[in-house]
Amino acid sequence: MGTRNLICIRKNRQWVVAKYCQWDGYPSGQGMKLFKFLHVEENIARLRAGLAHIYKPTEDEFQKYYDAEETADESSPWLLSLSRDTGGGILELIANATADHKLPIVSELIVCLFCEWAYIVDLDDEELTVFGSSERNYNGHPFEEVCGDGSYVPKCMAVFTFSVLQSLNDQIFNEVASDIENRADLNLMPVEAEPTELNANEDASKSDSNGNDASEDSVDAVTS
Repeated sequence: MGTRNLICIRKNRQWVVAKYCQWDGYPSGQGMKLFKFLHVEENIARLRAGLAHIYKPTEDEFQKYYDAEETADESSPWLLSLSRDTGGGILELIANATADHKLPIVSELIVCLFCEWAYIVDLDDEELTVFGSSERNYNGHPFEEVCGDGSYVPKCMAVFTFSVLQSLNDQIFNEVASDIENRADLNLMPVEAEPTELNANEDASKSDSNGNDASEDSVDAVTS
């Protein structure tokens, strides 16, 4: 589905990657790709190392890549890194970059103004932030300087620490993703929850303060 999204990486308090993707921007789509990568602790170190080997291609280089697009191997890392179809797969491509096989990256941070979903992989705070819907820009918003005063910015819907992501499985993350999507559709603020509330529980119900069973209908997104 054509759901515009932006996948960003921050390191040393700087934007180092802002990868636009044309498709499947929902948390259950590109968000799941990011989850699968960040779920593996070793991938974080690989991503940090790979960022040393990305670069911004010159206009001539980009034109060469563009001209070769129809004849190049579709699995070529440089072709995938410049494609609008790559989405969350950009993390694995960067993690595989080396000094001998540098990876060209074109960052398009300004497109956050037009995307339905955005994601920030923050390597300083070790968090994945999910943005959906929109709200008025405000002081301190991650995209504040990019979007400008008085503009709309993507609304923060959930923040996951890497350690929380690594404690989840696919099923639980899918439930969380569905909840985030519903809240974004309704333009609701995120619900705060402790990370322990995301742990799988064989018993779907738990007691309320009066000792009665209270069924959990959904899994709340984690915010910090």
